[in-house]
Amino acid sequence: LRDVGYVAPDKTDLLRAAAAGLRRRGLMLITDFVLSRPGDEADPLVAAWRAGEPGGSVPWSEDELLAALRTLGLEVRVAEDESTILRHHVLEGWKAFQPTLLTSAPPIPLIMLALQEGERWRRCVAALDGGSLRYNRIIASKA
Repeated sequence: LRDVGYVAPDKTDLLRAAAAGLRRRGLMLITDFVLSRPGDEADPLVAAWRAGEPGGSVPWSEDELLAALRTLGLEVRVAEDESTILRHHVLEGWKAFQPTLLTSAPPIPLIMLALQEGERWRRCVAALDGGSLRYNRIIASKA
């Protein structure tokens, strides 16, 4: 499950369906945005990030996500914060993209879309830097 849980209206159903598709000893890889702690959605940086996400977002805390996986009978093998790696990729991607805008004279609608997407990622990086939002990688297995 890649980057879908934070926007899923019913995270438990999403995880239940994914777990049902696993064979015995099968692995589930999840990468997703999570709150550092329950209640961190009130952090102004997280609130700004959530407001700009398409379709809205209501991320779980890492503890809530791990508890839901365990409730479904999955064994959590890895739970790592990969915020620094994501941040690096976001910044390097935008750094590589900027010269394209300066040298190719793209149409105005494309420039406007790029500005909107850049603002979305700026809010995300600010929330990650603030510490209340994290980007986690989780590997769980079915017993």
